[in-house]
Amino acid sequence: MDTYHCEYIVPAAAAAAEASAKAKVELKAKLEYEIEILRDQVAHLQRQQRAVDERRRRMFEDANEQHRMTLAFMINEIQRYVRALVWFMVSSAVCYASAGSQFRDTDYGAQGVDDDDNGAVLGGGGNGGANWH
Repeated sequence: MDTYHCEYIVPAAAAAAEASAKAKVELKAKLEYEIEILRDQVAHLQRQQRAVDERRRRMFEDANEQHRMTLAFMINEIQRYVRALVWFMVSSAVCYASAGSQFRDTDYGAQGVDDDDNGAVLGGGGNGGANWH
């Protein structure tokens, strides 16, 4: 049995140990290669995520700038309309005041008008044509 053990079992065990060691080395190399591939993929995904984050940040800044520009435009338009409205109101008041003074300063407003020859006088009586307002 010693001969059988020495001739067959020991070499088979040595071959098995050598094959196991070789398989472990190959498996380790394969795993290291796959780990390196996964690290590269993770790094690539991280770069993509940073690029997406940067684009999102720029889009947010652009949207904020567009919002500020829109608000500035709207404020400018409102100010323009308010100025036009104030100008119109002041112009109307000036025109109304000057028109009223024309009626009060004329003999027409001071004397009155008998429009239907019945003796009733409109706007007369020396009140400065107040009935014209």
